[in-house]
Amino acid sequence: MMDRLLENNTILKILSVIVAIFIWAQARPQTQPTTRPIYNVAVQVPSLDPHLVVMSISPATVQIRIKGPKSTVYSSAISSEVGASINLSNIHNPGTYSRHVSGTVPSQVGVVSVAPNVVTVVVAKIGERKVPVSIHTVGQPVAGDELSSYTSSVTKASISGPVGALNKVQQVVGTLNIKGRSSSFSALVVLHPVDAAGQVVPKVQV
Repeated sequence: MMDRLLENNTILKILSVIVAIFIWAQARPQTQPTTRPIYNVAVQVPSLDPHLVVMSISPATVQIRIKGPKSTVYSSAISSEVGASINLSNIHNPGTYSRHVSGTVPSQVGVVSVAPNVVTVVVAKIGERKVPVSIHTVGQPVAGDELSSYTSSVTKASISGPVGALNKVQQVVGTLNIKGRSSSFSALVVLHPVDAAGQVVPKVQV
């Protein structure tokens, strides 16, 4: 009876299809794309109008879920290749804006979702002005010597940055270390922009 069944081409074809479907069903889960979330991806600040500056992006990081072959998705190097960006090319005035976040990934994987997919961007106008330079000394010369005088090669410095921050700057200050000195010398001094309370004002360049 079995021999006659096996001799029937129709039966053989049906059995072949059943076996093929079984093998495909067993193999299919292994080839299905795998997804994985990448956390704390920093939103990159894009190029912007040279007269403007990004003050803040909120939130500053997002979660990007990627998909692809399991070996690629879970490789140790993939996280460093996942990025997030926003488009500010059409912004030409200071203000607060909402912008869509795009995920950037290597060619081997794709983006499933970005969360959150919208961030708030605060943009300010860049200005420039001049402020007085003040130099302070620290330390003491060698025993028996004293500091007779010191001068700075500049009395005013140019500062640039967001207009709101520039308005807080009262002067730029530097510290000159004279510890152990016994003769005249020249030195480079780093200058910092400070407000009326002597606190450094961030986002301002000297």
